[in-house]
Amino acid sequence: MLDGMLLGLETAFTFQNLFFAALGCFIGTIIGMLPGLGPMSVVAIMIPVSLQIGDPSTTLIL
Repeated sequence: MLDGMLLGLETAFTFQNLFFAALGCFIGTIIGMLPGLGPMSVVAIMIPVSLQIGDPSTTLIL
């Protein structure tokens, strides 16, 4: 059980995953300030971006 938890932490704290987590926070903040764009439209815009990433864990973190 501890091995699985450590593997999950190792996957979550890679540079690529931390970068995309910060990018997701930044994009969410910018979109939140813009009038007329809501969460549903941003999800529709970000779906093609997340499909191009390729790594499923990074896509979920974004």
